[in-house]
Amino acid sequence: MRIALQVLSACLLASGLSAGWANGGGGMSMPTPPPMPREQTPQQKAKDAYNDGVHDVKKATRRRARRTGDRRRQEGQGRA
Repeated sequence: MRIALQVLSACLLASGLSAGWANGGGGMSMPTPPPMPREQTPQQKAKDAYNDGVHDVKKATRRRARRTGDRRRQEGQGRA
């Protein structure tokens, strides 16, 4: 009886170890680097430059409007 219990426990232990190794007991692998961006065509570069310029002009216009709006509010408060 005692021998059968030892054999049974050895079998259970061996099956548990093999299951643990099968589940990936190793460390994590390194993440893959993002793909390299493709070289842009001259048309794409020109389009991006144009869109950046349009964005800058709109941004400057908003800032100018905000700045002149603040001055007008201050002048209006000074008169009252």
